[in-house]
Amino acid sequence: MIRKYFYILIILFIAFVSGCDSVNVEPEKERIFVKMYGGEQRDEGVDVKQLSDGGYVILGNSYSNYGGQFGGQDIIVIRTDAQGNELWRKRLGGPGFDEGKDIIIDASGNILVVGSRGLNNGVKLGYISKISLTGELLVEDIFGDSTNSYVYNSANYYEDFLFVTGKTSCTQCKKDGKLDNGDTVDIVISAYQLSSFAFLDTLFDGFEGVDEGKFLLNFDDSDLGINQLNLAILADASNGINGQSSQTGDFIFLTDAKYFSETQSTFNKASDNQDGYLKTTDIISRPGNNLIYYFAANYYSSLSDPTPEQRIISFRKEPLEAPEFISRSIYNLGDSEISGLAYFSTEDGARIITASSTNFYSDAQSNTDIVLPAYQINAANSFIEDENWNLIPRLHGYNSNDRAGNIIQTSDNGLALVGTIGFDDQIESSNTMICLIKTNSEGFVE
Repeated sequence: MIRKYFYILIILFIAFVSGCDSVNVEPEKERIFVKMYGGEQRDEGVDVKQLSDGGYVILGNSYSNYGGQFGGQDIIVIRTDAQGNELWRKRLGGPGFDEGKDIIIDASGNILVVGSRGLNNGVKLGYISKISLTGELLVEDIFGDSTNSYVYNSANYYEDFLFVTGKTSCTQCKKDGKLDNGDTVDIVISAYQLSSFAFLDTLFDGFEGVDEGKFLLNFDDSDLGINQLNLAILADASNGINGQSSQTGDFIFLTDAKYFSETQSTFNKASDNQDGYLKTTDIISRPGNNLIYYFAANYYSSLSDPTPEQRIISFRKEPLEAPEFISRSIYNLGDSEISGLAYFSTEDGARIITASSTNFYSDAQSNTDIVLPAYQINAANSFIEDENWNLIPRLHGYNSNDRAGNIIQTSDNGLALVGTIGFDDQIESSNTMICLIKTNSEGFVE
């Protein structure tokens, strides 16, 4: 069995309530570490961002009493220093099943949390909140009603405008007097004032079937002005552009984003998928060039396919223009799923490094490990598998079902990965913890 570095986790688990001290596999490099956070039940790591002081903000979901409990699963936000030592934790939630999906840091340094708030009857509401860097809940908003489900997946902002996207099962949705018609499960996009969280407007759209807004892209064009701010939504659609059940994919929707005016044009739709099902998990732009984007998705040949393929697709997106798809790459490691992307620049060139979960390296193939496959990027923004990097798998995990969350490049030219560590045979067991893994530039902690 391939050796992994989590042989020390038994000791770490004893000290889990307060968060573990840094594991300095290389003592001379203080910022290479493995940290664990959680309580006595199920906790999972979802997203991570680095702050200007070198510390981190972690988004997770917690079923334990780690930081208190509102009921069921709650959202949890953890701030750490540059070595991963916990500074504070903030628990968010209600009486039902709550789920955090995304965090962003706004221009004032506040933490924006995006997800859903669960009610006792099983209905979900769209949820956003703003937390200060000291852990104070500044403001929050819950979108929806008691009979229809809503989920917010991600957010983006421009000046004092905050946009969020997700999905809803509502067929006649309204908020503050706004009314529109939906169909089955559709994409929802809402606009808020960033400073006050005052609700501005909402918009629903989609195809026949299950459609879900995943990510928002802003295109700031000073010649257009704020009234013509161009907004693109990367979305999953279950029945394709033409309603064909055999064709699905990820689509770019374009619209005038200011208050979603009554005169807005019909969404412009584009896809690079021909068959099967793509489920989008992350998107990043090329540093210094916000016209080039890369998104990650898990590809399924059918809705019952248990073994997805990892795919990365790049495209160029000009304001007010349809996207130009550039390249795609397929990487298959048995039963594996991709969850995050990091654009990594070095003297030797640029890479896309992914955070993935796979059973490929498990002897019994019943457990999953966290692995970091990589792709090389050329001048034309196409990419191929980085065979030299992937020859030695960057494995992280314990002898159980471990799951990757998001991954980022850090200010000291390393990688920071958030994920979930299991301590027995099932990831849905009552014993999982949030992990923060800080590696060197080669994806190793030793």
